[in-house]
Amino acid sequence: MKPFVGVKQVSTKEELEELFKQPSEPSYYFLRWVDKVSSIVSEIEDFSTEGQMFNSQMELRWKQRGSGYDVLLLSEIEPEAKLGFQAIGKSWQTVDRDAHFYSTTETRFPKGISHKNIKIAQRYFIDSDTATVRFVALSVRR
Repeated sequence: MKPFVGVKQVSTKEELEELFKQPSEPSYYFLRWVDKVSSIVSEIEDFSTEGQMFNSQMELRWKQRGSGYDVLLLSEIEPEAKLGFQAIGKSWQTVDRDAHFYSTTETRFPKGISHKNIKIAQRYFIDSDTATVRFVALSVRR
């Protein structure tokens, strides 16, 4: 597997939602609004202009810019060319680590965030040329 980091812009919410349909395995979402964040959820009930979708192979991040969306893909495999992602960097390595959650009484995070016993992990995307961790993606432990 060759890790891939890429970006693209989409013009509409519908184009963004089409990207959500690409993975062939169950995905999870973490959504952000100005005044709140979601728990880790398996489907979007209330769309957010900023968030993340992730599974064991990839994380897709989006953020609204004007009337469109900037999209970042952090993936264990290169996406199909038809999806139109522009690669960032040339050589990536990944390292997977377990994610550790704070207790529900921790005050640094909003109350009510849960992961519902999903085996959450973190995937470090390391620039092979500089040995610098450039991105940390959410992942699901296989």
